[in-house]
Amino acid sequence: MTGGVVPASESVLESRFDWYRATVPAHHALILDRLSDAIGECGRETGRGRFNYHERTSLTIDGEAVVNVLHGGPNGSPSVESTGDNAPALAGFLRGAWPEHRPSRVDVAIDMRRTGLFNDMVALFGRFSDRYRLNCTSVINRDPSKGDTYYLGSRSSAVFVRCYEKGKQLQTNTCEGASIGLDDWVRLELEAKPLKPFRDQASRLEPDAFWGLAEWTRSLVKEAVSMDVEPLRMRPQRVADHERAMRFLASQYGPTILRELRNHDGDTAALGQALVDRIKGTGEYADTGPRMAEYTPGHGWRRAS
Repeated sequence: MTGGVVPASESVLESRFDWYRATVPAHHALILDRLSDAIGECGRETGRGRFNYHERTSLTIDGEAVVNVLHGGPNGSPSVESTGDNAPALAGFLRGAWPEHRPSRVDVAIDMRRTGLFNDMVALFGRFSDRYRLNCTSVINRDPSKGDTYYLGSRSSAVFVRCYEKGKQLQTNTCEGASIGLDDWVRLELEAKPLKPFRDQASRLEPDAFWGLAEWTRSLVKEAVSMDVEPLRMRPQRVADHERAMRFLASQYGPTILRELRNHDGDTAALGQALVDRIKGTGEYADTGPRMAEYTPGHGWRRAS
């Protein structure tokens, strides 16, 4: 990745999953057992569920949750979730153990580092807000050492982007604000919530590919880090009326047409001409078969002569 707001490839530290949540078609006890085997020595904690799940079981290491499994209730398949450094591991595990899992939330983080980069990213967000008419909001800390966050898009939509001063956040959380040289560490993060028809495909995509879910996210990552991604379509493409009619014709009358083709010794040209003659009432079917209706401006629909 070269060019863009981040001009040098070495300024881009990493692009990876930072949140991975998916439903898994298996009993929660089996999921927990297989996750425990993969993680190794870990504890278990239980609590209240979310998203209409009744219960939550967390696998923990040193008291910190590594993965959460939501289960019980009307949703059916359990939901499995990991965040932060544990998200890539969970994605890899599910793709190997349960390829048929269905992601419902995927965050992709691109970590970058350059002096003055955050201010450049804020300016970029402003331009995209104007260009694509997107909401651009921010959370500004009164203490500059804690870092700020900017948001682009709507949190309720299928794609949402944030950019924040990750290095300052990390210093605040781990070093009580002590400077450890991370002030210029910036994170650009996509939050994607795949729609149901798209979730099977989402379970196989690499992290970078999710930036292709919207025109503006594709353009944003191109301008930010010169990353080229293919466009993705989350909704099935609407079938044109003509194509829908042809599919119905093939489904409803396919066997009859194939029998008629045998009557014509497999000659598709002869069959086609016979069908046209039947429809138009021409040739050997003149005055015997149905005729195709025609529309004449000012006169409306009438049977062809």
